Amino acid sequence: MIAAVRKVPVAVPIGVGLAVLMACLPLLNISIPGVLPTPTYQPGTLALLSLAMIFAALALTYNMLLGTSGMLSFGHALYFGAGAYGLGIVLENLGVPLFPGVFLALIGGLVIALITGAVFLMSFQDAVVKLASAGLPLWQLNVLRGGLALAVLWGLAAWEGEARALWRGALRPWNLLRGLLLALMYLFLYAAVPVLSLPAIGAAFYTGPLFITLLSAALIGEPVGRRGWIAVAIGFAGVLVMLRPGSDAFSPAILLPVLGGLSYALSAITTRSRCQEDTPQALAASVNIMLLTTGGLAIGGLALWQPDAARIAAYPFLLEPWAAMAAADWGMIAVLAGLLVLIGVGLAGAYRDAPPNVVATFDYSYLLFAALWSFALFGETPDGPTLAGMALIVLGGGLAARRKADGRK
Repeated sequence: MIAAVRKVPVAVPIGVGLAVLMACLPLLNISIPGVLPTPTYQPGTLALLSLAMIFAALALTYNMLLGTSGMLSFGHALYFGAGAYGLGIVLENLGVPLFPGVFLALIGGLVIALITGAVFLMSFQDAVVKLASAGLPLWQLNVLRGGLALAVLWGLAAWEGEARALWRGALRPWNLLRGLLLALMYLFLYAAVPVLSLPAIGAAFYTGPLFITLLSAALIGEPVGRRGWIAVAIGFAGVLVMLRPGSDAFSPAILLPVLGGLSYALSAITTRSRCQEDTPQALAASVNIMLLTTGGLAIGGLALWQPDAARIAAYPFLLEPWAAMAAADWGMIAVLAGLLVLIGVGLAGAYRDAPPNVVATFDYSYLLFAALWSFALFGETPDGPTLAGMALIVLGGGLAARRKADGRK
């Protein structure tokens, strides 16, 4: 019986031939009047052909996203642009050869994708918590979502045969300290959720990148660079425009997310300097261990203290006892636990693999996402100063792209 011969698609030899032709073009002396400005070995024509190949690659990836998977993704162009711009900075300013430069640009684009995605999920998580604050106390939320997220992380690790490694990494002292700092961050943020809008909380919280820059320079010697200082200063100016200290729009409760920003900054420095050995999953497990522990201690403390009705009425989200839950509440807890896993892994990966003062500037995108959720879920529209502050924050994020190159000069 004659074995069936597998038919090779016509596109395969055509693609191979085109790849060989493009690779040989720098060695050839071909002129195409009206199409190429100079012969193919000249720098101008090589640059034009390189651009053509780059955008052809972008078109192919868009075809994969839209044509094959059916997914519309505007973020794809963002990360493509970030990688291309990062490669240009590396080649122009650092003197790195092409192929190592491509690798560095790829890592940079991955870090930006991690931090932006994690911050987007964080803003959605905070919106869900704001919705939940009317019915469930904070400590109950922390215990349930922390416990469920921890179970998910353990289950995934057990599936991969890494359960012991997960616990060994999660229980390291520095990782637990980082988890405690992030648990404190959540406490300060969510204590302000019932009384402040999400954009106001986000603006106060993102004093954190300023703390990160100051502390990373002082504690672990991370170079900041002139443009890094300018970028963070512009972003911080945007935060001040949004907060309007000294005006009627300013509230003492705004200091709570500022303390949350300080806790977040300390956790970022700890991640960068002391938590390099373990996986992002182990670091996320440490956070959930501390959320579960602090929530349980708070619930026990409230049971012993038994605050009076007046205090509970003044601070229900913090002082109410354990509440009965309906099926919808359990569904919301499941959503929060899933978000907590994704956020923990994303933030840990970003801050572990990149200087915290670089990642911190892209953290500012939280403010844009918070304004979006605030409008969509609570009907809160940003006013003029809020929009002006967001514009300054975006400008600071753009300048941060050149921070590392500037620091090498």
